[in-house]
Amino acid sequence: MRPKSKKHQVSKTIFNSIDQVNQELQKPVMSLRVLGTIFLIAVILIGIVWQKVHVAKLALEIEQLEKEKHRLEEEISALNAKALKLSDGKRVIKIAEEKLNMITPDSEILSVKHIFNKKDFER
Repeated sequence: MRPKSKKHQVSKTIFNSIDQVNQELQKPVMSLRVLGTIFLIAVILIGIVWQKVHVAKLALEIEQLEKEKHRLEEEISALNAKALKLSDGKRVIKIAEEKLNMITPDSEILSVKHIFNKKDFER
């Protein structure tokens, strides 16, 4: 083997240095890719968690609204039953006779005729 020349050693040293510089330059790019990937994964996970929380809130709101609907339907049913009871014909006649002093008319039909004068409408 022949001894390596000084030029050859200098060239080799320069190439080694260039390789080291290239490797060092690639490290930040790799770390930026890793950071970008981590950031993207974090954003996706945050989105998924937010979606789950939002769905849970909506489910709770739906449940509360269904309970309120059921309560209102029961109230409507009770009010309809009360209205039916209060509108019973016998009850209406009894109140008309006792509280309003109304009487049930005879079978005879009475005709009332009144002629209005202009004075009836003046004050």
